[in-house]
Amino acid sequence: MQEPDNSPNLHSNKRSDLRELATLTASKSTSNLALRWITAFLPTLERAFSTTTGTLTSILGLAELGGLSTTLVGRTLDRGRHRLIFVASLLLVTASSVIALGGSIATFSISMVLLLVGVSNLTVAGIAYIGERVSYSSRGRAIGTFETSWALSLLLGAPILAFLIDRYGWRAAYVALALLNGLAALSVNACSAGCGSNEENFTIWWPAPERLAAPYRICGSSRCGNEHFRGDGRLAVR
Repeated sequence: MQEPDNSPNLHSNKRSDLRELATLTASKSTSNLALRWITAFLPTLERAFSTTTGTLTSILGLAELGGLSTTLVGRTLDRGRHRLIFVASLLLVTASSVIALGGSIATFSISMVLLLVGVSNLTVAGIAYIGERVSYSSRGRAIGTFETSWALSLLLGAPILAFLIDRYGWRAAYVALALLNGLAALSVNACSAGCGSNEENFTIWWPAPERLAAPYRICGSSRCGNEHFRGDGRLAVR
């Protein structure tokens, strides 16, 4: 059975929506590159941080625990603060690249934790944004486009990083990643039409009699929203 299109922003400008999706996908590609290039260049990083491949992979495995941080951002995303999570996550990825320039196993460890936290939360924020703003009939295609960032990151980014490392050394790769993710954060923050924000889709609560706690709809002068009474007797207006 097909799900009804209840997204509050279904009638937004399509060109603006495409621009926003492209911005999110590009920013996700840069953050994914910061993560995925490491396994492809382990021999180079082994020499750079004066350690072994086994140590690096152990750090990578432990840093994956940073992905558990996504359980903490759900409430923030439910309040419509998508842009906050996008930008904060990209800044974490940027910071991780800067910290890694220290060249020690300690800085690499800290860098990986920040990187995994940033990449994980950016993914969650992107999918939440698409789920809220894109209609049900187009949602699968939008998520599919967003997830191409995993392939694009290595397909386009790995050759560039390999060139930089060959010409300027391993630190050049981290400098490039820091610049790319910093620019991505600025792009998302400046994204038009409230990219990641939720100014037009907000929730108002006011007391309502519990005896009326049944779903119904209220149509305003400009648009019709989905309203319902919560179990505690307060009316939720979307």
